[in-house]
Amino acid sequence: MFLLSENTVNKMLRQGSAGDLVKHNLTHLVRIYPKGMRLNSTSYEPRRFWAVGTQLVALNWQTCGACSSLPLSFFPSLCRRRAEMGM
Repeated sequence: MFLLSENTVNKMLRQGSAGDLVKHNLTHLVRIYPKGMRLNSTSYEPRRFWAVGTQLVALNWQTCGACSSLPLSFFPSLCRRRAEMGM
């Protein structure tokens, strides 16, 4: 498994290395984690990382918002369970 920071992947995408990242992700398991300075409990936009084939994108679930709601749309049963628990 390869661990990459949000900053590293954003830099690769800005430099036009998206194709290289896609090729790498075809044969390797990759996890992206938030930058260390994300102190306000926000999550980053996961779609850009999923679009290049990243399998695991770590999100911060302390706050609700569009970025935390998007992954829940892929798992409707999890949404129902969270609603039942008052989350």
